[in-house]
Amino acid sequence: MFNSGQFPIPVAIGKLMKTVERIATMSKSTLIQKLTLTALAALGLTACSRAPIMAYGAYPQPMAAYGVQRAPLQSGMQPMLRAQNTAKSGTIQISFVKAYGRSALENEAVTRKDPNSPGAMLLRLIDGAKQTLDGSFYDIDNADVVNALIRAHKRGVRVRLTTDTDNMTAKGSGKTGPARPVIVAMQKAGIPVVDDKRSGIMHNKFMIVDGQSVWAGSTNLTDTSLFQHNNNALTLNSPELAASYTAEFERLFTHKIFGPNPPRQVPYPSVKFGNVPVEVYFSPRGGGQQAVLQNRRSDHSAKAQAGCSGRRRL
Repeated sequence: MFNSGQFPIPVAIGKLMKTVERIATMSKSTLIQKLTLTALAALGLTACSRAPIMAYGAYPQPMAAYGVQRAPLQSGMQPMLRAQNTAKSGTIQISFVKAYGRSALENEAVTRKDPNSPGAMLLRLIDGAKQTLDGSFYDIDNADVVNALIRAHKRGVRVRLTTDTDNMTAKGSGKTGPARPVIVAMQKAGIPVVDDKRSGIMHNKFMIVDGQSVWAGSTNLTDTSLFQHNNNALTLNSPELAASYTAEFERLFTHKIFGPNPPRQVPYPSVKFGNVPVEVYFSPRGGGQQAVLQNRRSDHSAKAQAGCSGRRRL
């Protein structure tokens, strides 16, 4: 939600006027080109919402509310090495952060009552893990999740994490500042945390559970992400999909490769949930951008053909 304290209205108006001035100086051809690229990007980002892309499984049983202590668009991208095998798999469960208030505290009461929120679903997965938990997250500071990971480690589950270098240290302290308390707590408990040690952003948000399921989406493991921001998470129950995510995790954690080279090798590039294929891509330069744009072009072409024949494609 808009917060005028974070983004003063005069600043917003100034930015808007500068944008209008730039548009006014553009040639007609340049303006059309920019609008076309913007439209393609917008269509690509909404592609997944235009068709039923998954078979829904039953949600897990609700758990008790959990407590917390605050503590360029690039062209010519190099594709992944993608095998041809397609595997059949299980179910996908979807969850959303119901961010209705203006702050995390205002949303927290609502979110804690939702047994299917991203945070609640992740905590159930962590508490139910029997063997392994491999997680890659841009930011980690939520006490509930950290405590759940430490509990899992203490009961014998192998827990491994990767995160972005910028979020290894206390906020505002720079890359050489003191380590964040949550990072220290996990490392003292015996949980290894590997950071990317580079200027680029390691922006993943996924957890692999027992090599059988993957929790992934837009949600970081922070109070603001779990309670304030409009975020989503998918729980994908699929050993094959988990194998593809594990290959990416090993690339980061074991081999310390956070860039595009050498090209990735994804064991199961496509996994079928029912009769619907779900394709797997990892950035940077993993082919996801091209796939989204290509699918949108194909979808647009098919709709145009259906329209010419008088038939409607849903």
